[in-house]
Parts: sequence; structure tokens; C-alpha cells
Amino acid sequence: LGLAYKRDLGDLRESPAPVLIRRLESRGALVRWHDPHVHLREIADSAAVAVEGELRAEELAAADLVVVHTDHSAYDPAMIVRHARRVFDTRNLTAGHRAAHVFRL
Repeated sequence: LGLAYKRDLGDLRESPAPVLIRRLESRGALVRWHDPHVHLREIADSAAVAVEGELRAEELAAADLVVVHTDHSAYDPAMIVRHARRVFDTRNLTAGHRAAHVFRL
């Protein structure tokens, strides 16, 4: 969740997200990404698929792992925790929502 470098912006300059996506893919991951502020359809040298429109519970539930890369205010932390099977939160977006399947940096 989130490709942008900073919260609520669409700026990808300096963002580590494309590198992270390519590294996950090199290890066999099938990556789907969502960012309400980034209007790309594809990432260079990647097969990652953009999730269009509003983030839905079904998308979260279908993922083996949801990585919170950018803590956009459009993301509902309670919905993420409720519907995702496993969450790796790098931005502490889900801090107020304790659950055994949520891991934070």
C-alpha cells in the first residue's frame, strides 16, 4: 500500500517502493499495489499490477501479505487490520490496532 515517498503526495522520487517491488518479484512474489496519489499503470522492469480505484476489503483479503509502505490518510487502518491475513506495517499506520497478524518495523 502506497508507492509514494511521502504521505498524501504522489511523488515517487526517492521512493524505495519500485526497488522493493522488483526485489519481491525476483523472489517469486506476484505483486499488486495501490496508491491513491500515484497515477501510473505500470512500474519499469516489473510485472506488478496496479489496483485501480478505492482500496477494497476483497483486495486485502486476497493478499498473502499487505505491506504498508506509505501511510496515506486515505487508508483505513481498521479495515486493513480487519481484512488482511498478514500485515507488515513500515509506517506505523496500524499502531492503534493490535493484532497477532500485524507486524511493524
